[in-house]
Amino acid sequence: MDVVPEPNPLYRPITPYQTRILCLRGDHGAPDSLPVCDLYVADILHPKYEGLGVRSLNGENDDIKEYDALSYVWGSEGNAEVIVCNSVKFPISRTLFEAFRMLRKSQTQVRYLWVDAICINQSDDEEKSKQVWNMLQIYEKATRVIAWLGNAPSDMDNVLVAASSISPYTTPSHLRISSENVFDFWSICTGLTYLYTRPWFERIWVQQEIFAARKLRLQCGNLQFEWSNLLSQPTLLSMLPHLQPYSKLAQDEKEYKKLTTKIPDEINAQFNAISTLNQLHKYNLNCFEQFSGHKPDSQERLLETSVFSKKGRQKPDFIEALLDTGGLHATNSLDYIYGIVGMTEFPAKAMTVQEWTIARQHEVFIPIDYSANLTSILCAVTWAALMKGGLAVIAKFKAFTTQDDDNACEHPLPSWVIDWRLAARLFRRRANIWSMGSGLTLENAWAKLLRDGHLGLVPGPPPASQEQFCQDNRDSTVPYTKLILRGVVYPALRAEGNCIWEKRRWLTDKAVWQLECDVYPTDLVVDILGFSYGLADIQFRLHVNKGAAPSCYEGGGLWLLRPAGDDEFKFVASLSFVSGEIPKLYSRWEWNPGYFREAPSQGQLVDHCRRFATDPKNQTVYLWT
Repeated sequence: MDVVPEPNPLYRPITPYQTRILCLRGDHGAPDSLPVCDLYVADILHPKYEGLGVRSLNGENDDIKEYDALSYVWGSEGNAEVIVCNSVKFPISRTLFEAFRMLRKSQTQVRYLWVDAICINQSDDEEKSKQVWNMLQIYEKATRVIAWLGNAPSDMDNVLVAASSISPYTTPSHLRISSENVFDFWSICTGLTYLYTRPWFERIWVQQEIFAARKLRLQCGNLQFEWSNLLSQPTLLSMLPHLQPYSKLAQDEKEYKKLTTKIPDEINAQFNAISTLNQLHKYNLNCFEQFSGHKPDSQERLLETSVFSKKGRQKPDFIEALLDTGGLHATNSLDYIYGIVGMTEFPAKAMTVQEWTIARQHEVFIPIDYSANLTSILCAVTWAALMKGGLAVIAKFKAFTTQDDDNACEHPLPSWVIDWRLAARLFRRRANIWSMGSGLTLENAWAKLLRDGHLGLVPGPPPASQEQFCQDNRDSTVPYTKLILRGVVYPALRAEGNCIWEKRRWLTDKAVWQLECDVYPTDLVVDILGFSYGLADIQFRLHVNKGAAPSCYEGGGLWLLRPAGDDEFKFVASLSFVSGEIPKLYSRWEWNPGYFREAPSQGQLVDHCRRFATDPKNQTVYLWT
């Protein structure tokens, strides 16, 4: 039954520099009673002021209040519980209801909380679009960010006892077993497995919330703890007293073979359990460790576990943040974009897509519009990335599914638009990469190499071809779902079967590229204006005679396009000239579609995807006309 009257009496309009704050009342000695709270309008103050400027209901007792920001999982069970807010019954999720009961103070004490499900009017898309841009600052100004992980199983007590005792600097003498310090290995493993599989770690909004946190406190039931030591490094379980004698042996296979005495079965089973925990931590908590700033291999971080210090921390790159978080979960598909854009430097503004189509003539940004569909926002994100980084962004990250190639998608994306959720499952960071182009991002896509043997990059303006591309695609008369390209059809190549063939006068035609999809004789190979594989000052070695091309034409690479109407085409492939040669933009990211198949928690496996960039059949292609 809907217990909230219409219109909702809790909400009145607020300005873009305001939010709301929740005052959670004490339990008055009845811990099982219904949670009661008051909701106030609050001003988001200058950073020099701690807390928010809370406006009282009567306007006479305004005050600055410090507060905690709650981070939690919304869940999919709907609003099955109610609380009393401003004397009105208000429906909330079971997860939030349990959190309120555990977080409220005793008797008449009150606690100020910021909770997105209540402090933002979720039925008002315009307000949500404006408040998204405030959320990073709201979490930054909070005294603490409290991560509610749900109720605590009994094994969590043993986990926290072990976590308080074990660190990388613990010596065997510090871990002597006593009547007060007994470590139940399998109970600890059960507790850590419960912890690592909490849905909270895989929620996309969590990444921004922990990135902004000055102090992060995790809570399971009535257990409060900080992220440190054993929780972040499950391999530290090998330091338990009964495992220490075998620890180095288990890690060194050669040393193990030298010994005649094998590891006992129970000990071996425990080392296998530690390995399983480590893999679970790796896959489920990768983003959490990264965006919280907590590096388990850093001594400084381990000594600073109570505060995720933001001093000197750099905001993540927008494209890399999309790739890092695209495999996480969100209730609203738009949050794959909006859940992370606030913690990056990428420009975004609260406005409708219709307003953005006009404003983009003069400025590059993405619109925050919760009334829009995902296709519209993905168009806007890809367009903005192209304006900054050029067509190399598409060549690098565009991929097609089998449904795309078969025209079987119910809601297909335009062929030039990148689905960053798909890209996140197809690319992963290279390990220990060192490359002159590894630092190229949207912000320095047109940088040049330093001369005279010096390493490094210096800023540079985009070439004239990129300026022309940007000018063409800022035109508000062109639908935002379309992209304007300039190029020259390359007649020496033809498409047939699943190959691109080089036409040869005296010899049999040669198959130069073999695609993972069918191609048609009507498909065109076009030398695209404004596309380059390398750094801005390095022209790719394309051995063709362009005497017939216009004198103003700058070629960059061959793309296969498919006619789709009057002067309209679909992208099919970008044809690389050297095997493995890809745009140096974001070169620290490599194509690896099998990576997520290894993750036990990944329900969505990536199968039958092909990359837009297509390698040649041979190592290098030389085309002569």
